Amino acid sequence: MRNRVIIILAVLAAGAACAGVPSGLFPERIGEARLARVCEGDEAIRLFARDAALSAFLSEFKPRAIRGGVYDYGGITIHLGIARLSSCDDAYGVYSGLTAMPRERWPSAAGEISYRPPYAAGQAGEYAFWFTSPTNPQTYASFYRTHGEAILAALAGRTSKEPCSYHWKILPEENRYADSIVYIKSREENGVRIYHAYAATYQAKRNLARIYVMRYNSEIDAIDRYSREKARVASSGASPADFMPMPGTPMQSFLWAAESGLQVFCQYRWICLYLHNMPDRTYAASFVRAAFKNMSLIRDEALSQATREKR
Repeated sequence: MRNRVIIILAVLAAGAACAGVPSGLFPERIGEARLARVCEGDEAIRLFARDAALSAFLSEFKPRAIRGGVYDYGGITIHLGIARLSSCDDAYGVYSGLTAMPRERWPSAAGEISYRPPYAAGQAGEYAFWFTSPTNPQTYASFYRTHGEAILAALAGRTSKEPCSYHWKILPEENRYADSIVYIKSREENGVRIYHAYAATYQAKRNLARIYVMRYNSEIDAIDRYSREKARVASSGASPADFMPMPGTPMQSFLWAAESGLQVFCQYRWICLYLHNMPDRTYAASFVRAAFKNMSLIRDEALSQATREKR
């Protein structure tokens, strides 16, 4: 009986270790940088609290586990953070939020690393990691990439096999800025509440436009969101007008004017599209048609994922 209890405790301990962030990813030295201390959980969250952008993403995506390392790089302090998120989408949200548009990117079979000052960040499955210097944000150390690749390799066998949600593929490629795709879990942007969305930035004539693709759990949820958004816009003093970018399509859509440009909100099945800062109706319609074409191309994948999630 005693041996059985020991075995059970060992299995539980191993499971707990796998559920967290491996401590071995914070070596005593990384190149010329020397490890000063390692912290985890709430202490790690506090370590990054002074970085407004990073702190906001950690608050939005709420890591399941997190570790932080403080390194001394010849008198310059460098922070290394590694978090395990609840999904690949959430990990991509942290990674893309820190480094999107434009960035120097190093993809590999195990994941991806990018650099956009002041962050070098990477993603492997549901894990995200980042380097940043609170004392000298312009610091760029060569070990950002080399140790980042080591982290990707170490995490390769631990990450989830589930890919990111399919709906990033709905974002049109036409006029899209390179490396501008981000994932948003819950955030207000341009006065509109965004949930479970992939978004990208576009050149639309002279406008810098954004397209958000939000995926809901059911068609009923998407229809309800559409109705509530239309009522919200009307109550704000704007004048929502029905807009049909694709006649004959079982889609509902409306638009309203803002100082920055036209805003468009569409609903089709369990997907809602929000187009921000469109220069005119024609341009908005062309983007919606491009997104709708992409929806048809991934129809089987979308239906397959929806079926799995209902089980």
